[in-house]
Amino acid sequence: MNLKVRKYVIIIFLITLTFSCKKDSSGISINSKLIQKKWNLPTPNSLNFKWIEFTNNNNYIIQFLDNTSKSSSYEISQDNKKIILNNLGTIKVNMLTDNVFDFNLTNTGSNNSINGRGTPGTYLGNSTNTNLICQYWYLKKGYEYNDSTRLFDTIFYPKTNPNSQGLIRLNEFYTNYGTYMVIRLLKYQNNYDVSYYTLNWRWKNEDETEIEYYYDVRDSETARRNVRVLKLSANEFIFKEDLGTYFFNR
Repeated sequence: MNLKVRKYVIIIFLITLTFSCKKDSSGISINSKLIQKKWNLPTPNSLNFKWIEFTNNNNYIIQFLDNTSKSSSYEISQDNKKIILNNLGTIKVNMLTDNVFDFNLTNTGSNNSINGRGTPGTYLGNSTNTNLICQYWYLKKGYEYNDSTRLFDTIFYPKTNPNSQGLIRLNEFYTNYGTYMVIRLLKYQNNYDVSYYTLNWRWKNEDETEIEYYYDVRDSETARRNVRVLKLSANEFIFKEDLGTYFFNR
């Protein structure tokens, strides 16, 4: 091979290498169905995520390591390479399979990306009752707030300051990956406060008439909350626990 031919070969090789590197760094094409899972991250991690879940109604839910939560909408970019998290940042997907979700998150206003790697959570299945309950519900009626530290008391009927007009609206949301999220809207004079709470949920019996709520599978029995389902249909959900009965509709 003469010198001139060799130079052309080297140039072609360098051009090919350059385009390959650019392609690798741009992220992979995202399967919108495959991403719709709860992805558990190992602890500790640089993102301080316990898990992130993408729901089938284009919302994301994050539970942080301190058990606080965040939720908003998400969308996949037009080139199908990034996930845009409203009120948070942008995710570039490095790997997405049935068992691995490797990504880099760049927070809005930052140039630094943080790597995360998740594995799928436990899927609860798609039984009739599971499919019925996995949607948004709106609190229609519940027992009056009492001064207690029990789980539902502090979430559903929190202590409020004297200027508060109290609970304006409360929604709850269940997913097939065992996520239970409460969205609570309070009004303080002319200001509104939105809070998010996330727990885990699962059926406690085979008949799927009792639900157990908990923060962690290692929680003691006294740290869990159990309720009995009185009615569950496409438009109405009623459950009873030891302090009262809650009525929800769609």
